[in-house]
Amino acid sequence: MVIRSVRRLAALLAVAVMLVAPLRAAADQGSYDVIRVKDAQGNTALYRVWLTWPQVLLTTPDGGAWGFFSAQAGQVNAPNKLYVSRYDPTQAKWSDGTEVPGGTVQFGVAGAVDANGIAHVVFTDRTEDKPEIFGKLMYMHSNPDNTWTTPVPVNDNPDAGHQLAPSLAVDANAGVHVIWQDQRNMTAEQRAASPANAGIVGCDLTADGVCAADPVAISVPASADEIGNRPKLATDGQRLIATWSVYASISNEDLASASQLAWSSRPLGDPNAAWSAPQTLAARGEDALGGRLVDIASDPTGGVVAVFGRRTNMTSLYYTRLAAGQDAWSEPVLLAAGNRGSFPTIAVGADGTTYVAYNLGEGQTVSVAGLTVPAGSNAPTQETEIAVAEFGKRGQPVISMDNQGRVWAMYIFEPLYAGDLEAGQIPNEVHVLRGVSFSGNPAPEEQLNPPVISATPEAGTPVPAGDGTGAGAAPEGTPSS
Repeated sequence: MVIRSVRRLAALLAVAVMLVAPLRAAADQGSYDVIRVKDAQGNTALYRVWLTWPQVLLTTPDGGAWGFFSAQAGQVNAPNKLYVSRYDPTQAKWSDGTEVPGGTVQFGVAGAVDANGIAHVVFTDRTEDKPEIFGKLMYMHSNPDNTWTTPVPVNDNPDAGHQLAPSLAVDANAGVHVIWQDQRNMTAEQRAASPANAGIVGCDLTADGVCAADPVAISVPASADEIGNRPKLATDGQRLIATWSVYASISNEDLASASQLAWSSRPLGDPNAAWSAPQTLAARGEDALGGRLVDIASDPTGGVVAVFGRRTNMTSLYYTRLAAGQDAWSEPVLLAAGNRGSFPTIAVGADGTTYVAYNLGEGQTVSVAGLTVPAGSNAPTQETEIAVAEFGKRGQPVISMDNQGRVWAMYIFEPLYAGDLEAGQIPNEVHVLRGVSFSGNPAPEEQLNPPVISATPEAGTPVPAGDGTGAGAAPEGTPSS
């Protein structure tokens, strides 16, 4: 069935939302950009972003940017392909998103930009949507003329199984490093049982985008059933810093929360240096953590910063930092709590200021909010709503710093719709706000100590249905789930 246009919002529905939805204080964020998509035939099409796998926003030194996201375009049953769009600073506009060459299913994109403006990108590619076809990690990079190299396999290994959820970092010398979920250290039975049965491995890439040496294991399971999930990679200027979520097993009970957030480091400049023994960044208490409630970023002044959520009947979002060359993270500082904080994303400015964005609220009124932790401080600023003045769901942001020190935010917008399409069939689209305004006021008491609320839908499980590995049902979810 062809996806039908949903741009027409019923006037009565809009009025009803205006009457019942509280108006939150927000800075003047200006207008946003909308990224359009062209299908394989070159026709502009409605599309639906695959919400299980985050989009990527890469700003470039020339004032431009690249945007990546997986989506179904044109038809409800269309394959989830990876799309790329370029923001041209000379024309001040985004190009139509076009398909990345490759297989039937593409997802889990990650990337970084080097000092020369070259964007390096990795993603998972499945040639066919069949249970016996594993996802393979692919690499490509941009060219000076804004074209892309042909994607190549990062590491072919018959025992790798599904290669998922990569994270990529570029060091000061333009060295490219990548880590990902991999099944080569699992048994054949575990690989067949679930793509979630995986550990974390990594390698340095050659100029051709392949591993310079065999990938090495970074996670060290405490039992035969323990798994590593959704790794993150950054550099503190001296070392590579990796974090990941640890789950006791793939049982439904154990997948409800990570048992801990783990981390490891490896010196830069020595390709033969080993990763340190994994340590605990945060352990589970009476709450849940892990999965997509974590993000880390390199600090240009040195060190790495991290945000992570703890979920009970609400989410508490914390900030911590690791100084360059040190082995202890700072005491976590509460940034915000309540019906907020899912899908956190962070970026760090040239002066060391940390910018944080995340989902605010849930259901029909979910939006995007943000705050900062000023350089030299551990105290958060007041929350500011980022995605405003749109009748629909807004969520799952990613942010990036541009060449002028401004924050760009990319998020998913889903219009309110009262037609006959099911939730998983309603088109959504990618919006980008260039130059986000944040508050400089200190965080108010109600941001840190909100009233008790009912449970909120957070992204804690590592491999939800429709993750692209053939293990789940059709793609599902909204920006708030």
